[in-house]
Amino acid sequence: MALLREGYDFISARCRRMNTDIFATRLMLRPAICVHGAEAAEMFYGGDHFTRVGAMPQTTLRLLQDKGSVQALDGAAHRHRKALFLSILLDGDQIERL
Repeated sequence: MALLREGYDFISARCRRMNTDIFATRLMLRPAICVHGAEAAEMFYGGDHFTRVGAMPQTTLRLLQDKGSVQALDGAAHRHRKALFLSILLDGDQIERL
């Protein structure tokens, strides 16, 4: 219930309260690890530390995007689709800084 009530503040509020950047919890009755901060974002968004395929329920995926969207791809396919998307939004210098 707290996640629904707090939304995006759920993780950062708990990290502040526990004075940590990582904690374990349960989301939808399943174990989950929540991370916070610049290093966590770099680990999450940069590289192949996580598997995206199958991470989002099909009903949610169809509602928000569709099969084959960047958030549902891994590895080279993910990097290629992400680069295409960023090339539309940013110029080359901005992409290099990311």
